[in-house]
Amino acid sequence: MLFVTLTGSPTMEETTELSSIWEIGLYNNHIQATRYVIEEDRVMFVFTDGSLAWEAKDFLISQERCLEVELDSKVYPGLGAKSKQGSNSEEEKSRSESKKSGSKSKTSGSKTTPPESEPARVRSVEL
Repeated sequence: MLFVTLTGSPTMEETTELSSIWEIGLYNNHIQATRYVIEEDRVMFVFTDGSLAWEAKDFLISQERCLEVELDSKVYPGLGAKSKQGSNSEEEKSRSESKKSGSKSKTSGSKTTPPESEPARVRSVEL
């Protein structure tokens, strides 16, 4: 058995439609699975051959609306979780940049660039 959690707050109809598309995608890749919608944002897939569940996991975590896949009591983040984390990290970067720019104005008297009398050092690397 494999459990998939969808991103956002999908309705039961959206979950049924999306999991049906995933089931067809799995079937087209010769992975026979039966799906059961167990909650509005959660689907269970049952496989006739348990070893195919790992291939199905790889397929499902690459889907945009997949938040996470649970297989053998282990949770694997889906593409939906990665995009969610990416937006959070962008917000954190902008916050840290604004903090840095605020702290630069406070320390404007400190030396951050080398004096013009010293040449800039360039490091060469041979390949």
